[in-house]
Amino acid sequence: MEKDSNPVIPNSPGDFLHFEPAQLLEGGALDEKWFCLRVAPKQEHLAIAHLRKIFKIEVFCPRLRFQKATRTGRRWYVEALFPSYLFGRFDYLTQHRGVQYPEVKMGEEVQVVEGAFAGLKAVVTRIMPARQRVAVLLEFLGRLSETEVPVATVLPTARHPLEGVPEEARKNRK
Repeated sequence: MEKDSNPVIPNSPGDFLHFEPAQLLEGGALDEKWFCLRVAPKQEHLAIAHLRKIFKIEVFCPRLRFQKATRTGRRWYVEALFPSYLFGRFDYLTQHRGVQYPEVKMGEEVQVVEGAFAGLKAVVTRIMPARQRVAVLLEFLGRLSETEVPVATVLPTARHPLEGVPEEARKNRK
């Protein structure tokens, strides 16, 4: 008998929820571990297809099969046992690239690229890594104002390649 990759669990009197732990533990690289992944409601099947096809991740989504009375009679339904959640086995370090933000420093001049202040130049006054925000001092409506913006919405201003090089060294480069 062939094992189903998405086991359907019957829910009729006398039946029990049953998992084969060996199925979940077989194979896989040593660095691969199981993670609980949250997905959009009622979109588990799309997330599974995407993870399997694009990222080649082993995915497990236990399902529950049950009967429900409708106007046309009793019908069988299949739903996720844990709605909006599924399990995936992968190496976290190679699969999770994370959100990368450009490094900004206190006192550095930046340009706001998104939001209400897009296009304005500002100076970083505080960095709040836990909130992924920075406080910036910018000139707005003719006066200096400090405001907080997401760190992803600011970019360090482009610097000249010779910035920070002493004047004597610049002259000697020619």
